[in-house]
Amino acid sequence: MALCPPSLQHRIRRMAAYCRLPEGRGVPDSYDGTDADFEQVLDLIEAGCRRLVAELTDGANAPGPPSWS
Repeated sequence: MALCPPSLQHRIRRMAAYCRLPEGRGVPDSYDGTDADFEQVLDLIEAGCRRLVAELTDGANAPGPPSWS
């Protein structure tokens, strides 16, 4: 955030926002977990990436910049 120009900071979001996690929760760290823990985190991130790509491409043909409020 510190490196981002102030006029663009409103566009920065955490990946957790796309992973449909409860407010204030981040993507879990599965480093010391089991294979199932890694799979769960991978599933969350893959779903989040699909939602991010969908948001970015939904506005691809719209006039002006995407609305990332």
